Amino acid sequence: MALDIKTILFINFIVNIISAGAMAIIWYQYRNRFAGLFFWFANYISHTAGIGLILLRGAIPDFITNVLSNTFLLIGALFLLIGLERFLGRKHSQIHNIILMAIFVSILTYFFIIQPNLTIREIIIAAMIVVLFSQICWLIFRRAPSNLRPIAWNTGLINGGYIIVSLVRIILLVVYPYETSDFFKTGIADALAVTAYLTLHICTVIAMILMLNQRLVGDEKLQEEKFIKVFLSSPTGNLLVRQSDACILDANDGFVKFTGHQREEAIGRTILDLHFWARVEERNAMIAELSKKGEVREIEMQYLKKTGELKTGLFSANLITINNEKCILSTVYDITERKQAEEEIRQMNALLEQRVKERTA
Repeated sequence: MALDIKTILFINFIVNIISAGAMAIIWYQYRNRFAGLFFWFANYISHTAGIGLILLRGAIPDFITNVLSNTFLLIGALFLLIGLERFLGRKHSQIHNIILMAIFVSILTYFFIIQPNLTIREIIIAAMIVVLFSQICWLIFRRAPSNLRPIAWNTGLINGGYIIVSLVRIILLVVYPYETSDFFKTGIADALAVTAYLTLHICTVIAMILMLNQRLVGDEKLQEEKFIKVFLSSPTGNLLVRQSDACILDANDGFVKFTGHQREEAIGRTILDLHFWARVEERNAMIAELSKKGEVREIEMQYLKKTGELKTGLFSANLITINNEKCILSTVYDITERKQAEEEIRQMNALLEQRVKERTA
């Protein structure tokens, strides 16, 4: 059975290396978007180190392969707890777990150096797993925000599996203590336990990646809902146009009021079909600048209402990507009345100047 446990641990070691690599990529890509991802990565680095040290038993000092290796494994679980807390927005002091970890290392050292006992060491390790993963389950099922709890549910269930496996191990170790001091020769029960931990580990990686993806989808949906709300409720004329063919994808009530074209009438047609631009050359110059800079700001342009009435507006636009398509999000602020008032003031000033000149002539 020694070979079987070593083989399972070696597979676990390889899986942890792959998992650490995957988490490194995830952390690098989303480190500025989500908190806690570094601790996800640190969890698998710590696990890889711990299993690697266990595999080196007989080649390096026993204290390192027995006490330090298991300390790395449990520190990894603590990192996972911290990472999930931050990811779910429930950051919490870990002083109690740090104290608990110090007590754990002290007891483990005592039963390794002063009173060697493999059974008690394994019971202590399993008990610590129960304590740490119980906190993870409590975090997910009770402390997590209600809007994030559903996406973390699978992760919580799988982490609950660590608690079940560890409790079963504790019961078996109490009822059937080890008859050997060599972990690699402890029997089929430990081989099954290591296999169960490996299976749970793989499932946890998958669940965490799915949880991250669901968080991304949820955030994108929330941003989309906010965008739609702002887009439709804005008092300015808002228009969403596909860049490739100038097809109108959406318009708000401000656009309807400004142009006289109903929303249902505009969607699906091109902006040129509506004869919206009073001067096509102005529109072409704007499109050229938009394509070059990615945005234009408050360009004064003239437009035609559906009735043929001439309007003046301040035009702003940005190039954005929606469903992998380049689109133009534009805003037109109606300044027709302001321009008319300015023109009336200009004419009045001109008239006053003319009368002053006539009187002084």
